[in-house]
Amino acid sequence: MEEPLFIVNTVKNDSVPYKGDMMRNFRRILLTLLVGIACFVVQEYQIIKLQSKLSETKANLLAEQNKLDDTNKQLKSTESRLKSTEKDLKNLKVDNVKLKKTNDSLKSQAEQLKEQLLKSKREKVTQLSEKKRVVNVMATAYTAYCSGCSGTTTTGLNLREHPDSKVIAVDPSIIPLGSKVYVEGYGYATASDTGGAIKGRRIDVFFPSLQDALKFGVKHINVTILE
Repeated sequence: MEEPLFIVNTVKNDSVPYKGDMMRNFRRILLTLLVGIACFVVQEYQIIKLQSKLSETKANLLAEQNKLDDTNKQLKSTESRLKSTEKDLKNLKVDNVKLKKTNDSLKSQAEQLKEQLLKSKREKVTQLSEKKRVVNVMATAYTAYCSGCSGTTTTGLNLREHPDSKVIAVDPSIIPLGSKVYVEGYGYATASDTGGAIKGRRIDVFFPSLQDALKFGVKHINVTILE
């Protein structure tokens, strides 16, 4: 006979992207964004450097005006360098515009991923909240060898053969048989048994030993019905 499951199955929503994949995508996009920003800064620095070089060239031209023999050659050379520099500046400006568009696009994608993650979390919290129900009960304890006990639960689980089982006896009208529950002070368990004295908001918690059952005693606790 199969033992009951005690670990709560995580609610899976195939329509919601897996959280780990979205986080990796988010980090990848963020890294790309940072690299793009770094490239933008480097190119801005290059522009400043080229502008400084251009200013220096113009200053040299003014200083060389007194040298008549070399003036024409220097001017032609300088004009050629200026054209090349201006071309480089134009190319850099075009690249900067492209980078800005790319950065804006990446920011938009990052925001969309963030919204998807938040939506996914909200949906999971809502689903778990709708599924869980807390019941306040009076709890007692029993063993598989108590007076009048057969050692086998209502659902057919032999507790004498499976003393490590986490089982509670319930009133099925309050906590349905087979429910996965979390019992305050006891842990995760399965509602696998019933009892003549277990009526209404009352449960009986199974322990393998009489000493543990007596130690548990009688107490009012909360039982969370997980599924």
